[in-house]
Amino acid sequence: MRNKKVIFATVVSVAFLSTSYVVVRNNSPNNSSEEVKVSHVKKKKHAATNLPVTIYVDSEYNKLVGRNDSFSRIITGFDFKEFNDSEAIRFKEVYGNIIERNFHNFRDDYKLLVLYLTHKIETTANDRPLESFMLNKGSALVIGDDELGTYDDLVLYQQEFLTTDYRVKRSLEPNGEILLAVPKSYAENKDLQLRISEKIDGESSYVYLDLN
Repeated sequence: MRNKKVIFATVVSVAFLSTSYVVVRNNSPNNSSEEVKVSHVKKKKHAATNLPVTIYVDSEYNKLVGRNDSFSRIITGFDFKEFNDSEAIRFKEVYGNIIERNFHNFRDDYKLLVLYLTHKIETTANDRPLESFMLNKGSALVIGDDELGTYDDLVLYQQEFLTTDYRVKRSLEPNGEILLAVPKSYAENKDLQLRISEKIDGESSYVYLDLN
């Protein structure tokens, strides 16, 4: 797991062409700036899956209590939005005070990606699962094989947050949402995808969802 300390950086990037260059200014301990120019050769866009996407299945969900229940987490849709007042408040409630401290310009620099999810349980009992609307480790926003979190600290922070079960609030509701801030410089890129780590009864694989 990455060190929990987040190194915050300002990232200035040129839109992904056949080759792109990203200038990264990392704040050093003495508050000086260090510029690094990195060359990225664009990778081929991945074949995309269709919605809905089942991202998690546990066919032995209540085995410990002697029941053969099956639990599934499914992405049913998504939407891009501008950050209005109510969405900005919801976003800060999800991710906490770190947003105000370190990403106070997020409303101007990012668009809001909303993923719609549902939890389903096949059971003989009248139970509702108390689970988190989250992603599996390895899920990431990508363009080709390039992870946006490599260049943007807020994207990286969100991805680590959303794949850590004890950080994401659990709910009894059957339907929920995941909120992701996406840099505006990438949000309308036709090659932007969500790489989804599927975990089906312990077996993991990647599928890709087109976001534009």
